[in-house]
Amino acid sequence: ARREGVNVDRIPRRSKGKGVVASTTEGEAQREPQHEREPEPEPEAQHVDEHELELEHELEVEEEVEVEEEQRPPPAAKPRK
Repeated sequence: ARREGVNVDRIPRRSKGKGVVASTTEGEAQREPQHEREPEPEPEAQHVDEHELELEHELEVEEEVEVEEEQRPPPAAKPRK
């Protein structure tokens, strides 16, 4: 359940800039609860991107989980990805 919530919140961001915006937002998502990340100014995009990037995100989520743990302690690790 928690994993799905993380995916839904992160998917719209990855669609914007899978290297710039995504890395920054991913770092924030680790510090901020997913509940605060949901109310974004793009509720429609979440649904669309969720289906579009669902398959490709499923593969990326595995390596992301490892990176998340590394990004969590040092906030400066965000641009590292």
